[in-house]
Amino acid sequence: MKIVIDDKPDLVSADEGSVFGKILEQLREWLDTHRLVITDLQLDGEILTPQRRVELERVPVDAFDTLEVSTIDPHALSKQTLLEVKSHLPPLSKSLVEVTENIQQGDLPGAWIKLTLCFDVWSVIAEAIDKVSKLMNLDLASFTVEGQSLETQMAALRDLLEKAKNAMENQDIVTVGDLMEYEFSPRVESWSQIIDALHTRIDEQGPK
Repeated sequence: MKIVIDDKPDLVSADEGSVFGKILEQLREWLDTHRLVITDLQLDGEILTPQRRVELERVPVDAFDTLEVSTIDPHALSKQTLLEVKSHLPPLSKSLVEVTENIQQGDLPGAWIKLTLCFDVWSVIAEAIDKVSKLMNLDLASFTVEGQSLETQMAALRDLLEKAKNAMENQDIVTVGDLMEYEFSPRVESWSQIIDALHTRIDEQGPK
């Protein structure tokens, strides 16, 4: 079986007689050494799902032709993720203001649409920060911004998202509106600073 990593063959070789699971272990070790993260695996032109990996673990590699591996540098992926998240903040800030205006004008359907959008964006931000911290092995308890650990700020954000989710499920637009105006809106600027601080930390670590 030939192994092709990012269109480059023979960076990792599959020994004749080896089983597929063993080759995957060797591949992971090579990728860890080069600080790369797998984004896609295809075996003989078909996507290799986690379930299929388990099924093929003990199958000899001679049964296959080509394993294609796509990877990305976690530093590059983390920086790209942070840039995408930060791009959501200005329109998010605008939508939060519009929510208050909609409620004051009695336009509850319009307010509800924007509230749902704002909730979704904040959820994406939380997931993205979590993803970056895991990719970069960041210690959230010791990483501080504005005198608070990122672990504390993430916990506060998740708590607010849970409150907003419950209020939305109960169709409680007043509570959701208050959360967006008095809790989420002031956090836009602070999360912009958090994203900048994370970006700086990633630059400092740099690929090794």
